[in-house]
Amino acid sequence: MFVVENVIQSVLRKNSDSPLNILLIGQGNEKYTSLLCKTPHNFFLWESPWNDLVEERPENLTVIDQQWPTRYFDMAICNDRFDEYNHAASLATRFHFPLLLIDHCSSNVLARTDAFAEVSVDSPQSLLKSPHAIISRSQYVNESWPHGKLRLVIPAAVDPEKFYIPSERVKDPEIGANLTERRLVFDNSVSPQVGQVIFGAMGDKPYTVIPTDSPMADKRRIYQQGDYFINPKNHVTIKMLEAMLCGNIPVCFNRPDIASFIENEKDGFIVNDLSQLSSLISRLNELSESERQEISENARQKVISTHLSHEEFVSKWESVFNYMKSQYYTAEV
Repeated sequence: MFVVENVIQSVLRKNSDSPLNILLIGQGNEKYTSLLCKTPHNFFLWESPWNDLVEERPENLTVIDQQWPTRYFDMAICNDRFDEYNHAASLATRFHFPLLLIDHCSSNVLARTDAFAEVSVDSPQSLLKSPHAIISRSQYVNESWPHGKLRLVIPAAVDPEKFYIPSERVKDPEIGANLTERRLVFDNSVSPQVGQVIFGAMGDKPYTVIPTDSPMADKRRIYQQGDYFINPKNHVTIKMLEAMLCGNIPVCFNRPDIASFIENEKDGFIVNDLSQLSSLISRLNELSESERQEISENARQKVISTHLSHEEFVSKWESVFNYMKSQYYTAEV
């Protein structure tokens, strides 16, 4: 009965301007999902917890389990080509709605993980998917995957007015009263083991480490206390973009998606392995203030020049959602 109702509602809604009901499959996407929620639609996160320490949950997003709300869905979005896609495709086929895939990373890293994880698949063919549309976060990511039906590049949105380099850095008492002169902002959404490995490689040097995930609602205050942003992931994260906007010099590990974005020693630094991390931080500490400011400003301008304003992001996604309405009758994935 639900399938029949959903088909009927698709017919009625194809030319409607009312908000769409969009099912989201996958977890750990709080930052990007918050950007999607700036569009005027209703979003439903399927069986995944929302981490308020990363980002406050938008008002137009509801976390649901298998007890579906008494409403139909217009489409589904998933965020990777592994198990999330297969689950989303089964739901799309079962309940007759189209499916959209977001490629956050390239085929060269396969999946978003920490920089030290080995990701492999038994059959590369299993990653060749056929959703109704694919959105890539960069041209590099887009070109790494075989093209299918509709395929577009929509970079993430950034807000340079909200995230900016302060004219003067004043110690924030909520972050800590005994901050060292040089401070590391760290994306702590990794396992404790990964964190221990990274900071173990840095030796006993006294740095204040400021985690990104915290109860503090204004994440800008975290980045504005930092000098360097340590990205432990194998891809370009939104946290990294926010930190760069605030002048943090990004320090990343040499992975293809990172190397396609960071120009080493100009707007960030890339190390090949952990053994280089300690000496790099020591080297950065020896930079003159003018050299540090130049790299910080380069990092900020790199983000601004390669990403969208919130208005541009919403406009491009609205066009995608309008296209998805034309796919209401072809839910074959």
